[in-house]
Amino acid sequence: MKLSIFAKAAAFTFGFTAIGAAAVAQESDQSLLEKLKWKNDMMHIKLDLRTDFVTTFNSNLDDETSFKGQTFKVWLVGKITPNISYRVRQRWNRFSEPLGRDRLSSATDQAYLAFKLCDYFSIIAGKQSVQYGTFEYDYNPADVYLPTLCFDDLDAYKTGVDFVFNVPKHEFHFQIVNSDAPQFATQDYKNKALAYNLLWAGDMLDGTLKTRCSYHLTQKERGDYFNFFTLGLQVNLGAFSTELDYYNGMRMMSISKNPSITYDPVNDPTVKDQSFSANFKYYKDKWGFFVKGLWDQRIDYKADSKAFQDWGLNTGIEYYPLKGENLRVHLVYGHRNTDYKYTFTNKPTEELNSITLGIRWLFKVM
Repeated sequence: MKLSIFAKAAAFTFGFTAIGAAAVAQESDQSLLEKLKWKNDMMHIKLDLRTDFVTTFNSNLDDETSFKGQTFKVWLVGKITPNISYRVRQRWNRFSEPLGRDRLSSATDQAYLAFKLCDYFSIIAGKQSVQYGTFEYDYNPADVYLPTLCFDDLDAYKTGVDFVFNVPKHEFHFQIVNSDAPQFATQDYKNKALAYNLLWAGDMLDGTLKTRCSYHLTQKERGDYFNFFTLGLQVNLGAFSTELDYYNGMRMMSISKNPSITYDPVNDPTVKDQSFSANFKYYKDKWGFFVKGLWDQRIDYKADSKAFQDWGLNTGIEYYPLKGENLRVHLVYGHRNTDYKYTFTNKPTEELNSITLGIRWLFKVM
């Protein structure tokens, strides 16, 4: 009888211990899974590549046919804590110019920390994308085949701080960054100039209408600023979408966009650049079709005359063989016509045509 009682007690004790051990083991396994997931979130490595076979033909310049490595970037992205994330994006198909005032290479697009202080407010500090508006600017550059003049001329990555305010379906940015590009700051003031940027990114009617609108002040010299604004509207109707973008700004700039014509950014007259683009897209399953038209104009305010204006057309087809993955094959035709004015009326009208066949992919490799 005593043995029986002892045996029951031992069995009860063993069973209780086994249940407790199982519970501890289960809790340990859950912690281990969380730790593994957390470590996986701490760093991802992405490769961003685009390679094209390009043929150009025009009226004034030699034709060209060649393979081009348009994009080769390595991304490092992840989270240090649930509310602190980071991103580093480095170009490998661009030579690193001498370090700028921020002591970062021009081949480093981004190198920043993002602090989420609450659901409505975040701070981004480090080298980052300048918060310009328009949807053309919001694309990864590898996804833009024919850019507007203003897009191609923006100083897109600068070091500074961005204050981000989020409300349901709307995002507001107030950003302060270095501004030392020659098209904005004078040579004597380039190590002191700052730019101030305001951006509204909106989402209305359940995604049918989206906005990317911004206003910018950038220093030329002490107490002297250039200002410009950008407007972007996107309309989404199922597989169809339309993007209308407009840039308008004044800055110090060469009167000709031709790189063979040199200029003095201090003494050249102030000019106003304008660009407008309309992008019509249809994406269904693995296929995408688009037609994009653009118009650019530069006005010289000192001479009260147009410096040049151009227009362009871009149309193409994209195929995504792996649904849900950013791998595509594209075939694109582009045309651009530039008509010079003012003192460059002796320059003939330039026409540039291009056919591009290429492949682009952005994959997480780790």
